[in-house]
Amino acid sequence: MGMNGKNGRFIWAFLALLLFTVLSCSKPSGDTESRRSKPVRFGQKERLLLREKTAMLDTTVNIKFFRRSAEEKHYAKTRALLDLLSTMTSRIKVQELGLSDPGDRQKLETDHGPVLIPEGEIPIGISYYGFPNKMELEPFLDSLLIATGQMKPLADTTVSYLKSLDADVNIRVFVTPL
Repeated sequence: MGMNGKNGRFIWAFLALLLFTVLSCSKPSGDTESRRSKPVRFGQKERLLLREKTAMLDTTVNIKFFRRSAEEKHYAKTRALLDLLSTMTSRIKVQELGLSDPGDRQKLETDHGPVLIPEGEIPIGISYYGFPNKMELEPFLDSLLIATGQMKPLADTTVSYLKSLDADVNIRVFVTPL
């Protein structure tokens, strides 16, 4: 029995439809991050916090965004957060930088990203390693206000105590979600 006649046309039509379906559903080539990660969405609580904090900015703050590659963990989420922030206000500028330079990796004490460094009128020396999510989001947004001089980084009593110390202190704070 050949592929002639009514049954033959049906089989060819079926094979063509099957091929079209397979090609339509296959993953696109290109950026592996976009293929393996889900779209980034922020909840209502996070969006409200983002709106509240960005509305408080009265001067420009630059965020240096260091990353090793677009395939690394949390790149897409961090990029989406920074894109959202920069669309909420013109006072946030994002500069994306690679970590290919060994000097940058040594200075930042890491060989992977994301690393976020807010810079404004006041040098604050704060770096965020990873994606500022959940409990980390508000302190990250506060660092933007601190960098612009709109929020005090430390209480006066803490500043007085730190000034009384005889040696430099490198303070590292690790924030983890509950």
